[in-house]
Amino acid sequence: MKTILIPSDFSKFSENALHLAIVLAHSLGAKIIVCHVVQVPIAIGEIPFALLEKEKNELKEKAEILLKAQALHIHHAGGISYETKVLDGEITKELIEFTTKEKVSLIIMGTKGAKNVQDIILGSVTEQLIQNSLCPVMAVPE
Repeated sequence: MKTILIPSDFSKFSENALHLAIVLAHSLGAKIIVCHVVQVPIAIGEIPFALLEKEKNELKEKAEILLKAQALHIHHAGGISYETKVLDGEITKELIEFTTKEKVSLIIMGTKGAKNVQDIILGSVTEQLIQNSLCPVMAVPE
């Protein structure tokens, strides 16, 4: 069975990618995995590790709730196997490792494009995945 990964940041851009994935999953008989990566900044100086862990756990719980809400779109479409997954760590690294482990056939993700110099210099998650993923990446504009 083919597997389509939808990395979600819960934006309207990732919603667009999800809707496209539903159409493709129906026609290909593919499974959809909707995934969110929680990335907590590295502890700096006086921020206690326990506080960062608490924040990370809260972010993961919130992400699980939001992913379940997105998964309702897939459920209502009917006939598509799906799951949700929350990961934590550096976004691109986690997504690339996950696609390899889960044998993902295609990544579909929303993109808003570079809006400022920082985006252009550092690159977007979409761009990093296109350059480093072992499977195809489809970027869906607004």
